[in-house]
Amino acid sequence: MKASASLAAVVVAVLLSAASISALHAAYPERPIQVIVVFPAGGTTDLIARVMQPAFSRALGVDVVVRNVGGGGGTIGTAEIARARPDGYTIGLSPIGPTTTQPHLRALPYDTLTDLQPICRIYDSPVVMASKKGSGYDSIAEIVKRANAQPNGVIYGSPAPGSIPHVVMVALEQAAGIQMRHIPFKGTAEGMRALLGGVVHIYGDVANVVPEYDLQPVAVYASERLKEFPNVPTVKEAGYDLSYSIWGGLFAPAGVAGAVVQKLSAACRKALETESTVEGLRRQRTPAAYLDAGEFAAFVRSEHEKNGKVLSAAGLKK
Repeated sequence: MKASASLAAVVVAVLLSAASISALHAAYPERPIQVIVVFPAGGTTDLIARVMQPAFSRALGVDVVVRNVGGGGGTIGTAEIARARPDGYTIGLSPIGPTTTQPHLRALPYDTLTDLQPICRIYDSPVVMASKKGSGYDSIAEIVKRANAQPNGVIYGSPAPGSIPHVVMVALEQAAGIQMRHIPFKGTAEGMRALLGGVVHIYGDVANVVPEYDLQPVAVYASERLKEFPNVPTVKEAGYDLSYSIWGGLFAPAGVAGAVVQKLSAACRKALETESTVEGLRRQRTPAAYLDAGEFAAFVRSEHEKNGKVLSAAGLKK
């Protein structure tokens, strides 16, 4: 009899505890949410966060505070997201580099696949290979021809070793069986000056650098042609099945309750569908590309694996 009473007490306690936890998640959020942006204020990632901030706040019903934690190519801020308390009140916006390329290049205080919980993808910008107008580097076929005639004679730039603009060129070298020379710079602006000055011949980056610097688009690393450049072929049309983009999304530390993640993901979607957010992203030439938590997790894992293989084959992996 006593045993039965004890068992009943345990069951009641468990049920009450479960009900309490359920009520806690149902009430979330009850206070402001902090979004860590892993690059300094004024950059592309920061501007995207601030465009989305008002609608995201309205969707959640609480204030959303953006805090910039720059340094280490985005890895310092991403590490802070990973070690935050897993209660859903500290999340962050981090792009492809700190989550799927940098972890392969050096030891970091986080593992993307085990220490971060994807919430939603926000944007996805296909990479465009570009050259200086009139330089003669106006097609993949011409670039491959020149590289075959003179190994390391074709020079390309990137904003940093292991960055996506670097990775896409390494991938082309591997696919085409050619050797080109890489010169890294301290950011896109410096790289664009080098391209326009003839120091490098080609450069891969997001589409908005083409009109901004009056460049010649050569090819796009996308599954289909971009509406901005309808006459520019894809890299696949040139014979190389390569697809790369520069994307970013919201992450939480691992361990956040599933119900909380789903609320954040739903609010993310609602914010991205809001007219003010759509218009703000359009002005930045950054297309919204929502994926929910499950889809984004699978996408991040796939990107992490793909970029790791490219960097390993290039001898760049740690």
